[in-house]
Amino acid sequence: TGEPDSVEFVEFMKASPFLTKCITETLRLWPVVPNGTFRQLSHDDYVKGPGGEQVLIPKGTFVQVTTVGRHRDKKLWGEDADVFNPDREWQDDEIWHDQVYAARNPHSPRFSPFTHTPRDCIGKNFAQMEMRTIITQLFKNFTFELSEEEKTSNLGTSIARGMNNGTMGPSDVDYFPDTDAGAGGFGGVYGMHCYAIPRNA
Repeated sequence: TGEPDSVEFVEFMKASPFLTKCITETLRLWPVVPNGTFRQLSHDDYVKGPGGEQVLIPKGTFVQVTTVGRHRDKKLWGEDADVFNPDREWQDDEIWHDQVYAARNPHSPRFSPFTHTPRDCIGKNFAQMEMRTIITQLFKNFTFELSEEEKTSNLGTSIARGMNNGTMGPSDVDYFPDTDAGAGGFGGVYGMHCYAIPRNA
C-alpha cells in the first residue's frame, strides 16, 4: 500500500522494545559527542574535591559536562560497563520508563547522549526516528557477519572505535594510518567491520 504513514511508524517503534534497548546501549557506549557540552554557572556552586572537601566554583565559571565518562563508569553501570548489553537494568527515563519510544529526551543523571534539558539537542527526536528507519531498512535488505579480524579484536567496545568530531563525521573516516594519532592511539580503523550480505542475492 505504499510507504507507511507517521502513525504506523510510531506504532512500529513502540512495538520494537529490543530495538530501543540496542539503540540506547549503542548511544551509551559510543555517544556522538563524548566530550559533552560546556555550561556557564549562573550561581555559585560546590563540587566534592579531594578527601571529600567541598570546593567552591564561582558564578560565571565555564564547566564541562562530559558524557562518555559517566556512560562507562563502573560505579554507575556495574562491572560490565564496557560490554554491549542491551538487556542491562535501565533506570528512570533512559528508555522512556519502558514506553519503548516517546518524543522526549531520554536521560538520567548517568545517561545523557543528547545532553540535558533545558538545552538538550534540538534534533534528538529526528535522530531517534532516523536511526530506526535506517536500521530497519538495513536489516530488511541485508544480513551481517563480523569480519574474522573483528571477531578476534579486543577493541570492539573501545571508545577509540568511534569518531569524536561533534558530528557523525564524513563518510571516508574508516581508515587512518598506523600511527599513534590514528583511532585514538590504536592506529588502523574506526567502526565495526563486517560483511553485508544481500538477503535477495
